[in-house]
Amino acid sequence: AKEGYYDGIIFHRVIPEFMIQGGDPTGTGMGGQSIYGESFEDEFSDELYNLRGALSMANAGPNTNGSQFFIVQNSKIPYAKKELERGGWPTPIAAAYAENGGTPHLDRRHTVFGQLADDASFKVLD
Repeated sequence: AKEGYYDGIIFHRVIPEFMIQGGDPTGTGMGGQSIYGESFEDEFSDELYNLRGALSMANAGPNTNGSQFFIVQNSKIPYAKKELERGGWPTPIAAAYAENGGTPHLDRRHTVFGQLADDASFKVLD
């Protein structure tokens, strides 16, 4: 990013109430190379979740990360807090999903590496 890789790159995939995806220099969703020159492994954390506003790596399956990423836009989830708790999500995270939205079905499938942090960022997302 510091060298301008993402300058002028569009968000090529926008699915309302789900996510927006970018990071492909071809703009087609088929391109993009990692800074390592090849795909790199997933990096999951028990501290990071695909809550609304999360920045996550887009991939084509396990350990296929490149340059593409997405921002979670979903503001509603079809699961109740108790269902998420039964599914293994910690109580505070289940509550955050229920209150703010997100994509819990993508947890531990896509590496989360950031989170929108202020109202202005969420206004742009919406």
